[in-house]
Formats: sequence, structure tokens, C-alpha cells
Amino acid sequence: MEGKSGLLSPRYTISEITRFYAVVNNSHIHEKGSRAAPLTEEQKASNRNKSKVRARVEHIFGAQAAMGGHVIRTIGIERAKVKVGLMYLAYNMKRWVQLVALDARKLACSASDQDGIPVPAVA
Repeated sequence: MEGKSGLLSPRYTISEITRFYAVVNNSHIHEKGSRAAPLTEEQKASNRNKSKVRARVEHIFGAQAAMGGHVIRTIGIERAKVKVGLMYLAYNMKRWVQLVALDARKLACSASDQDGIPVPAVA
């Protein structure tokens, strides 16, 4: 984005600008293959990485929607910030408990493998 004679000047075509942004910005859109042109292994790996990020983010937004929705009904921006902050804090605490329980289950399973005693599944 140089001055008036930069990238947004009329001397560049739409396709040139699109190519520039494709190189500069890492695309977050999945690539699609077809019968005639299947995806390469590199494209499949790229799609897999994008899916991992998308799944993690969507789960977080889904959990927040379940806790209090996306509409904040407060008077004033400061109260809204506090309410959203508390929702984030509650989500982080809930997630931390899940991770600690998962770690405890892994430890119990590894200990039971050594002793030969089965460990009951924790829901």
C-alpha cells in the first residue's frame, strides 16, 4: 500500500492484485480438487492444517454460545466487557479442568499398563 501511485492505482488489474494478495496473505480457504485435477499431497496437508484451526475455533465459539449466547444484554460497554470477560474466564476454567482430568486418565492408564490392572473409564 504505497502512496497514490502504489498497489491501488488503476495501472494494476484485478488479477494482478489478487495474485499479490495470494502471495502476501496466507489463505484460510480450503483448496478444492476435481476428478481431472486431484489435490496434491501438499494441498491436502494445507487443508488439514486449516481444518485443525477451524475446528478448534468453532468449538470455542460453540461453547461460548451455549454458556451465554452471542448477544450481551447490558447497559454500557464496561458492563458488557466484564460479562464477556467472565464468560471467557469460565470457559478457560472449564477447559483447564477437562485437560487436568485427561492428563490424570493418561497417568492412570500408564500406571495400570505396568500393573496389569484395568482402569475404569471416566465420563
